[in-house]
Amino acid sequence: MLAADGRLIASEVLAKHDENYMPPEVAEALARAGKMPPMPEAAKGY
Repeated sequence: MLAADGRLIASEVLAKHDENYMPPEVAEALARAGKMPPMPEAAKGY
């Protein structure tokens, strides 16, 4: 919904991923460079 002041107001947020998501190509590049951060338990299974 668009508010009178021009702000967009969402009643529902649809996301394909959460704050722990990392695109596969980024994960692969980090792994190759030996810089892959530890994966939180909640993010496993992507």
